[in-house]
Amino acid sequence: HKARAPLNQWRELICEAQSSPAGMEKLLGILRDDSEESRFFKGFEPFPGILDDAEIDLFAWTSRH
Repeated sequence: HKARAPLNQWRELICEAQSSPAGMEKLLGILRDDSEESRFFKGFEPFPGILDDAEIDLFAWTSRH
């Protein structure tokens, strides 16, 4: 499945963010970045179905969709 690699990257980022301040800074940097690469990465949401549309609209990042 084409989403496997990006979802595994999400898992790694989240685990790093939980284990160290540097990991959290790395995750926040990706979430705040608006480069083409970060938009592509953010197009693979790690928690599908947990947030409803109104909750998703509260986030400021731009998706590739």
